[in-house]
Amino acid sequence: MQAVYAALMVLTYVLFLTGAESTKRHQWLRAFIPVTAFVLWTMMQPSSAFDALGINLSGFARTMIAVIGAVAVGTLAGLLASRAQQAPAKKGGAPQGGSG
Repeated sequence: MQAVYAALMVLTYVLFLTGAESTKRHQWLRAFIPVTAFVLWTMMQPSSAFDALGINLSGFARTMIAVIGAVAVGTLAGLLASRAQQAPAKKGGAPQGGSG
């Protein structure tokens, strides 16, 4: 079961990179956002694939880690999105944002 959970995490990472429109500098870091969200989501479930990892946490600890982790991942996603929006467009690329 641990192998299946690891495979789901890898699949989440690969699917994100497959659907990514560019190879921006922080793209590898951005790809960990859906993986982390998947892990945190499974932590919140009372009985889920997360249990296959054999990590013995109380329900309270699981919930607190997931909630604090979700806030951290959301903050990271916002920072990376802001940084990507501020980055200059590459030559030959489509203009980013705004109407002109």
